[in-house]
Amino acid sequence: MAKIPYVTTSLDDGDMNTINRTIDVVNKVPDLDKISDDAVGKINTYVNNIETVGTLLANKGVIYPLKNEKRWNHASFDDEVKNVVLDAKVFNPTPGKVYSIREVLNGAVAGGVPGYGISIDEYDEDTFYTNNEQSRKSIISSRLAGSIPKPTESIQTIEVTVENTRFVVTVDFSAMSISALYITGVASPKAEGNIIHPNNYVYSMTKQLELPDRNKGIIYPLHNVKRDNEMHPVSNEIKNVVLDAKVIGAEERKVYAISYIANGAFDSYGFYIDEFDEAAFSTDSSISKRRLVDILAPPFENPGGEVITRVVQGNNAVKFVITLDYSEITGTYLNNQNAGNIHGYGLIIDKSNYIYRIQSSGEDIVREPLKVLMVGNSYARNVTNYIHDIAASANVDCIFGVLYRAGESLQGHWDQASNDLSSYTYYKRISNSAFPSNTITNNFSISTAFSDEDWDIVTYQQSPSPARDYSSYQPYLNNLINYIEGLAGGKNLNTLST
Repeated sequence: MAKIPYVTTSLDDGDMNTINRTIDVVNKVPDLDKISDDAVGKINTYVNNIETVGTLLANKGVIYPLKNEKRWNHASFDDEVKNVVLDAKVFNPTPGKVYSIREVLNGAVAGGVPGYGISIDEYDEDTFYTNNEQSRKSIISSRLAGSIPKPTESIQTIEVTVENTRFVVTVDFSAMSISALYITGVASPKAEGNIIHPNNYVYSMTKQLELPDRNKGIIYPLHNVKRDNEMHPVSNEIKNVVLDAKVIGAEERKVYAISYIANGAFDSYGFYIDEFDEAAFSTDSSISKRRLVDILAPPFENPGGEVITRVVQGNNAVKFVITLDYSEITGTYLNNQNAGNIHGYGLIIDKSNYIYRIQSSGEDIVREPLKVLMVGNSYARNVTNYIHDIAASANVDCIFGVLYRAGESLQGHWDQASNDLSSYTYYKRISNSAFPSNTITNNFSISTAFSDEDWDIVTYQQSPSPARDYSSYQPYLNNLINYIEGLAGGKNLNTLST
């Protein structure tokens, strides 16, 4: 990978100097020429971002680039940490490890000497949430490797290389209220559960080639996260079975989980892989669950207890490359599908292993989907059950919203609308650039669903029994049309009744 050029645009001198120092840090990444294509993309995105005026301040006041994990029952995250830590990257991290910023010093005196800089600790990912001190290793000390001269500018990028791993952390010293910001490891921590966000870990190609052996006995290439409001246990068995996992063509804001591995069960040696909305996974994963890979499709031969890599195309545009050691499976299957199972209900494939889908032209293509809202009953729900998959197979974008009440009539729909009752189940079925998805939400009203999208077409459904008698349609159908048109605020909608 070629060296990244300095920024020479007409920025404020302070901003330009800060950005160019950061680019210089990236250019010093060990074995830059051996970084994987996916990592190159992440670095280029990083550089493109920092070349934008004000980007270094985009993270002020938010948790990112850190991530808040529950640790020692501490879940709080002090605003001062959000304002001080503006950026954080880890190049060539060790798989199975997470990194936490322990402290930031801005002149705190020890032994008569003021100190400036950062401290970073390393932890085993699989014990961070339960017994993190067991594996804590001080990687960088603010008094030693992480020390810097007294800052001459408020925003400073600190770079430190330890054992071929490079840490790049940007802090705003002016946001510190005292000379030492103790983030973890004290009686009243500012953000005890902080880790540098795993999305900011960039793995080198040389380490990726070694991963299958190095991953034996650790959670990586998986990642244990909170699911359905709970952290779930992870067995040693799954750590020994899953050695590598890649998601090629991953969709933004989605996560992927290997939920079942067959070792003879159902006469299969395949696996289930499910997709979830990342935002809902931690609270209600079931609402967006979609099965992409079935254990029977395609059929795999018995690996005979060997380590084998399976390449599987999901039922959309996502491809999975999974390396498994079948000799480590103690029975005929390994099941992660329910919360009562010890193997890892909260495990997803680590996001550092996602290679996101891009347009072949290298440019984003803006396509306006057809948006249809259906106010109906089970017929509307059933007729659209596979519409997003059908549309995805044809690479057609669409959004179908279905407001469902069992057996509901037009009169009943009007009663719901006129009283603005939240008694519908809302099915949202989407196909976007050949990626289908489906979510289900309870306790929805017609007005809420209408405001969810800028709908092009609205349909209204009569219940089966009175459907043959048109007199049962009125005045309820016209009332509904007038009601929706009022919500549309003058937009020309197409309306249909069925």
